[in-house]
Amino acid sequence: MRLHTLAAMIAVATSTLVHGVANAAPKKVLIQEFTATWCPHCANVGGGIYQLLEDSPDRLVGMMQHFGDNFETDFSQELIDFYGLPGHPSIWVEGTWNQIGSTGNFDANEASIGAMVDMASTTTDVVIDIAGTELSNTHYMLDVSVQIEADGEARSMRIYVTQAYSDTAWPESGELQFNTQRQAAPTQMIALNPGETWSFEHTFTLADESLNRDFVTYIVWAQDDLAAPPAMVRQVAVHEHGAVAPCPCDGDFDCNLSIDVDDLLHLLGSWGTDGGDADGDGDTDVDDLLSLISAWGSC
Repeated sequence: MRLHTLAAMIAVATSTLVHGVANAAPKKVLIQEFTATWCPHCANVGGGIYQLLEDSPDRLVGMMQHFGDNFETDFSQELIDFYGLPGHPSIWVEGTWNQIGSTGNFDANEASIGAMVDMASTTTDVVIDIAGTELSNTHYMLDVSVQIEADGEARSMRIYVTQAYSDTAWPESGELQFNTQRQAAPTQMIALNPGETWSFEHTFTLADESLNRDFVTYIVWAQDDLAAPPAMVRQVAVHEHGAVAPCPCDGDFDCNLSIDVDDLLHLLGSWGTDGGDADGDGDTDVDDLLSLISAWGSC
Protein backbone atom coordinates (compact mmCIF):
# COMPACT_ATOMS: atom_id res chain seq x y z
CA MET A 1 0.00 0.00 0.00
CA ARG A 2 2.82 2.41 0.89
CA LEU A 3 4.56 1.79 -2.45
CA HIS A 4 1.35 2.41 -4.36
CA THR A 5 0.80 5.65 -2.42
CA LEU A 6 4.36 6.79 -3.12
CA ALA A 7 4.00 6.00 -6.81
CA ALA A 8 0.77 7.96 -6.98
CA MET A 9 2.36 10.97 -5.29
CA ILE A 10 5.33 10.94 -7.64
CA ALA A 11 2.98 10.62 -10.61
CA VAL A 12 1.09 13.71 -9.45
CA ALA A 13 4.34 15.59 -8.98
CA THR A 14 5.60 14.59 -12.40
CA SER A 15 2.34 15.68 -14.00
CA THR A 16 2.69 19.07 -12.35
CA LEU A 17 6.24 19.41 -13.65
CA VAL A 18 5.15 18.69 -17.20
CA HIS A 19 2.70 21.56 -17.05
CA GLY A 20 5.50 23.83 -15.83
CA VAL A 21 3.60 25.65 -13.10
CA ALA A 22 5.87 28.20 -11.40
CA ASN A 23 5.45 28.99 -7.71
CA ALA A 24 6.38 32.54 -6.66
CA ALA A 25 8.45 32.94 -3.49
CA PRO A 26 6.56 33.57 -0.24
CA LYS A 27 6.79 37.19 0.84
CA LYS A 28 7.36 38.76 4.24
CA VAL A 29 5.70 42.11 4.91
CA LEU A 30 7.65 44.97 6.51
CA ILE A 31 5.89 47.19 9.06
CA GLN A 32 7.83 50.34 9.94
CA GLU A 33 6.86 52.46 12.93
CA PHE A 34 8.38 55.94 13.21
CA THR A 35 8.34 56.76 16.90
CA ALA A 36 9.91 58.75 19.75
CA THR A 37 10.34 58.22 23.47
CA TRP A 38 8.31 61.37 24.26
CA CYS A 39 5.42 60.49 21.92
CA PRO A 40 2.22 59.95 24.01
CA HIS A 41 0.35 57.93 21.38
CA CYS A 42 3.22 55.80 20.07
CA ALA A 43 2.85 53.17 22.81
CA ASN A 44 -0.60 52.11 21.59
CA VAL A 45 0.59 51.92 18.00
CA GLY A 46 3.66 49.92 18.99
CA GLY A 47 1.51 47.60 21.08
CA GLY A 48 -0.85 47.00 18.18
CA ILE A 49 2.04 46.19 15.85
CA TYR A 50 3.58 43.92 18.48
CA GLN A 51 0.34 41.92 18.64
CA LEU A 52 0.35 41.55 14.85
CA LEU A 53 3.95 40.34 14.93
CA GLU A 54 3.11 37.80 17.62
CA ASP A 55 0.15 36.51 15.61
CA SER A 56 2.04 36.20 12.28
CA PRO A 57 5.77 35.82 12.99
CA ASP A 58 6.43 33.96 9.73
CA ARG A 59 4.82 36.63 7.57
CA LEU A 60 5.51 39.97 9.27
CA VAL A 61 8.68 41.86 10.17
CA GLY A 62 8.39 44.93 12.38
CA MET A 63 10.94 47.68 12.78
CA MET A 64 11.04 50.82 14.94
CA GLN A 65 12.68 53.97 13.62
CA HIS A 66 13.21 56.71 16.19
CA PHE A 67 13.30 60.36 15.21
CA GLY A 68 13.24 63.54 17.23
CA ASP A 69 14.75 61.90 20.33
CA ASN A 70 18.09 60.58 21.59
CA PHE A 71 17.75 57.34 19.62
CA GLU A 72 17.46 58.90 16.17
CA THR A 73 20.16 57.77 13.71
CA ASP A 74 21.42 59.10 10.39
CA PHE A 75 19.57 56.25 8.70
CA SER A 76 16.32 57.24 10.43
CA GLN A 77 16.71 60.67 8.87
CA GLU A 78 17.21 59.13 5.43
CA LEU A 79 13.87 57.33 5.69
CA ILE A 80 12.13 60.37 7.18
CA ASP A 81 13.25 62.44 4.19
CA PHE A 82 12.04 59.75 1.79
CA TYR A 83 8.61 59.24 3.34
CA GLY A 84 8.08 62.92 4.18
CA LEU A 85 6.73 62.10 7.61
CA PRO A 86 4.38 64.71 9.12
CA GLY A 87 4.70 63.63 12.75
CA HIS A 88 4.55 60.90 15.39
CA PRO A 89 3.59 58.13 15.22
CA SER A 90 3.78 57.30 11.51
CA ILE A 91 3.42 53.78 10.15
CA TRP A 92 4.25 52.40 6.73
CA VAL A 93 3.25 48.89 5.66
CA GLU A 94 5.12 47.37 2.70
CA GLY A 95 6.20 50.89 1.74
CA THR A 96 2.77 51.27 0.17
CA TRP A 97 0.12 51.97 2.82
CA ASN A 98 0.48 54.36 5.74
CA GLN A 99 -1.23 55.47 8.92
CA ILE A 100 -0.56 58.76 10.65
CA GLY A 101 -1.31 58.82 14.36
CA SER A 102 -3.01 56.31 16.62
CA THR A 103 -6.50 54.87 16.14
CA GLY A 104 -6.97 54.09 19.84
CA ASN A 105 -5.76 51.30 22.11
CA PHE A 106 -3.64 48.26 21.24
CA ASP A 107 -6.55 46.38 19.70
CA ALA A 108 -7.73 49.34 17.62
CA ASN A 109 -4.28 49.86 16.14
CA GLU A 110 -3.87 46.13 15.56
CA ALA A 111 -7.10 46.24 13.54
CA SER A 112 -6.26 49.36 11.50
CA ILE A 113 -2.69 48.32 10.72
CA GLY A 114 -3.79 44.73 10.20
CA ALA A 115 -6.21 45.95 7.52
CA MET A 116 -3.21 47.38 5.63
CA VAL A 117 -1.31 44.12 6.09
CA ASP A 118 -4.27 42.26 4.58
CA MET A 119 -3.88 44.35 1.41
CA ALA A 120 -0.18 43.50 1.07
CA SER A 121 0.90 41.03 -1.57
CA THR A 122 1.64 37.47 -0.47
CA THR A 123 4.13 36.46 -3.18
CA THR A 124 7.18 38.03 -4.77
CA ASP A 125 9.89 37.31 -7.32
CA VAL A 126 12.62 38.68 -5.03
CA VAL A 127 14.64 36.37 -2.79
CA ILE A 128 16.97 37.65 -0.03
CA ASP A 129 19.54 35.44 1.69
CA ILE A 130 21.63 36.55 4.67
CA ALA A 131 24.61 34.81 6.26
CA GLY A 132 26.62 36.15 9.19
CA THR A 133 30.17 35.68 10.46
CA GLU A 134 31.27 36.73 13.93
CA LEU A 135 34.71 38.31 13.48
CA SER A 136 35.03 39.34 17.13
CA ASN A 137 32.86 40.31 20.09
CA THR A 138 32.28 43.69 18.47
CA HIS A 139 32.44 42.99 14.73
CA TYR A 140 29.92 41.00 12.69
CA MET A 141 30.08 40.54 8.94
CA LEU A 142 26.94 40.10 6.86
CA ASP A 143 26.90 38.45 3.44
CA VAL A 144 23.72 39.46 1.63
CA SER A 145 22.44 38.21 -1.69
CA VAL A 146 19.39 39.47 -3.56
CA GLN A 147 18.00 37.53 -6.51
CA ILE A 148 15.22 37.97 -9.04
CA GLU A 149 13.67 34.61 -9.82
CA ALA A 150 14.11 33.33 -13.35
CA ASP A 151 10.44 33.89 -14.19
CA GLY A 152 10.32 37.29 -12.47
CA GLU A 153 10.53 40.87 -13.74
CA ALA A 154 13.51 43.19 -14.17
CA ARG A 155 13.62 45.61 -11.24
CA SER A 156 15.49 48.65 -9.96
CA MET A 157 15.59 48.55 -6.17
CA ARG A 158 17.09 50.14 -3.10
CA ILE A 159 18.69 47.61 -0.76
CA TYR A 160 18.69 48.52 2.92
CA VAL A 161 21.02 46.57 5.24
CA THR A 162 20.46 47.45 8.89
CA GLN A 163 21.29 46.41 12.44
CA ALA A 164 18.58 46.53 15.10
CA TYR A 165 18.16 45.76 18.79
CA SER A 166 15.11 43.71 19.72
CA ASP A 167 14.70 43.81 23.50
CA THR A 168 10.99 44.34 24.20
CA ALA A 169 11.91 46.63 27.12
CA TRP A 170 14.48 48.81 25.33
CA PRO A 171 14.74 51.74 24.98
CA GLU A 172 11.44 52.26 26.86
CA SER A 173 10.77 49.81 29.66
CA GLY A 174 7.10 50.73 29.90
CA GLU A 175 6.29 50.02 26.24
CA LEU A 176 6.54 47.01 23.94
CA GLN A 177 9.57 47.38 21.66
CA PHE A 178 10.70 45.43 18.59
CA ASN A 179 13.72 45.69 16.30
CA THR A 180 14.76 49.23 17.19
CA GLN A 181 17.06 50.35 14.39
CA ARG A 182 20.60 51.24 15.50
CA GLN A 183 22.78 51.52 12.38
CA ALA A 184 22.83 50.79 8.67
CA ALA A 185 25.19 50.13 5.81
CA PRO A 186 25.16 52.65 2.96
CA THR A 187 21.97 52.21 0.94
CA GLN A 188 22.60 50.36 -2.31
CA MET A 189 20.83 51.08 -5.62
CA ILE A 190 20.74 48.04 -7.88
CA ALA A 191 19.14 46.87 -11.11
CA LEU A 192 18.54 43.16 -11.66
CA ASN A 193 17.16 41.13 -14.54
CA PRO A 194 15.33 37.81 -14.08
CA GLY A 195 17.71 35.09 -12.90
CA GLU A 196 20.40 37.55 -11.76
CA THR A 197 21.85 37.78 -8.24
CA TRP A 198 23.49 40.74 -6.52
CA SER A 199 25.81 40.23 -3.54
CA PHE A 200 26.96 42.61 -0.83
CA GLU A 201 29.21 42.34 2.20
CA HIS A 202 29.27 44.67 5.19
CA THR A 203 30.84 44.51 8.64
CA PHE A 204 28.94 46.09 11.53
CA THR A 205 30.73 47.38 14.64
CA LEU A 206 28.56 46.75 17.70
CA ALA A 207 28.52 49.20 20.59
CA ASP A 208 26.53 50.25 23.65
CA GLU A 209 23.35 48.17 24.15
CA SER A 210 24.19 46.06 21.06
CA LEU A 211 27.12 44.51 22.87
CA ASN A 212 24.42 42.32 24.42
CA ARG A 213 24.34 40.25 21.27
CA ASP A 214 21.40 38.09 22.36
CA PHE A 215 19.08 40.88 21.23
CA VAL A 216 20.88 41.92 18.04
CA THR A 217 19.12 41.40 14.72
CA TYR A 218 19.93 42.35 11.15
CA ILE A 219 17.14 43.35 8.77
CA VAL A 220 17.53 43.62 5.00
CA TRP A 221 14.86 44.73 2.57
CA ALA A 222 14.53 45.42 -1.14
CA GLN A 223 12.30 48.36 -2.06
CA ASP A 224 11.34 49.83 -5.43
CA ASP A 225 13.79 52.60 -6.33
CA LEU A 226 11.39 55.52 -6.59
CA ALA A 227 11.76 59.20 -5.71
CA ALA A 228 8.86 59.15 -3.24
CA PRO A 229 6.35 56.74 -1.73
CA PRO A 230 4.43 54.61 -2.33
CA ALA A 231 7.41 52.39 -3.12
CA MET A 232 6.75 48.70 -2.60
CA VAL A 233 9.02 46.66 -0.37
CA ARG A 234 9.44 43.56 -2.54
CA GLN A 235 11.00 41.40 0.16
CA VAL A 236 12.42 41.63 3.69
CA ALA A 237 14.60 39.18 5.61
CA VAL A 238 15.80 38.95 9.20
CA HIS A 239 19.03 37.43 10.50
CA GLU A 240 19.58 36.91 14.22
CA HIS A 241 23.11 37.51 15.44
CA GLY A 242 25.08 34.26 15.37
CA ALA A 243 22.36 32.26 13.61
CA VAL A 244 23.63 29.31 11.61
CA ALA A 245 22.89 29.74 7.92
CA PRO A 246 20.23 27.33 6.63
CA CYS A 247 20.89 24.83 3.89
CA PRO A 248 21.14 26.67 0.57
CA CYS A 249 18.05 25.06 -0.98
CA ASP A 250 14.66 24.17 0.48
CA GLY A 251 14.09 20.43 0.79
CA ASP A 252 17.80 19.56 1.18
CA PHE A 253 17.21 18.12 4.63
CA ASP A 254 20.66 16.55 4.96
CA CYS A 255 22.46 19.63 3.58
CA ASN A 256 24.48 17.70 1.01
CA LEU A 257 23.71 20.27 -1.74
CA SER A 258 21.46 17.84 -3.58
CA ILE A 259 17.76 17.00 -3.51
CA ASP A 260 17.74 13.21 -3.72
CA VAL A 261 16.17 9.98 -2.50
CA ASP A 262 17.38 10.52 1.08
CA ASP A 263 15.50 13.82 1.20
CA LEU A 264 12.38 12.20 -0.29
CA LEU A 265 12.43 9.46 2.34
CA HIS A 266 12.89 12.03 5.08
CA LEU A 267 9.91 14.02 3.80
CA LEU A 268 7.66 10.95 3.63
CA GLY A 269 8.73 9.87 7.09
CA SER A 270 7.76 13.31 8.40
CA TRP A 271 4.31 13.35 6.76
CA GLY A 272 1.79 15.37 8.78
CA THR A 273 4.43 17.05 10.96
CA ASP A 274 6.73 20.04 10.39
CA GLY A 275 9.82 17.82 9.99
CA GLY A 276 9.63 17.70 6.20
CA ASP A 277 8.28 21.20 5.61
CA ALA A 278 9.91 22.32 2.34
CA ASP A 279 7.63 25.27 1.52
CA GLY A 280 7.58 27.00 4.91
CA ASP A 281 3.88 26.55 5.75
CA GLY A 282 4.57 24.58 8.94
CA ASP A 283 3.27 21.22 7.69
CA THR A 284 4.52 18.32 5.56
CA ASP A 285 2.01 17.55 2.82
CA VAL A 286 1.55 17.16 -0.93
CA ASP A 287 2.71 20.72 -1.58
CA ASP A 288 6.05 19.90 0.02
CA LEU A 289 6.34 16.74 -2.07
CA LEU A 290 5.72 18.71 -5.25
CA SER A 291 8.24 21.34 -4.19
CA LEU A 292 10.87 18.70 -3.49
CA ILE A 293 10.35 16.87 -6.78
CA SER A 294 10.46 20.11 -8.77
CA ALA A 295 13.87 20.93 -7.19
CA TRP A 296 15.29 17.43 -7.76
CA GLY A 297 19.04 17.34 -8.39
CA SER A 298 21.99 19.50 -7.40
CA CYS A 299 21.34 22.79 -5.62
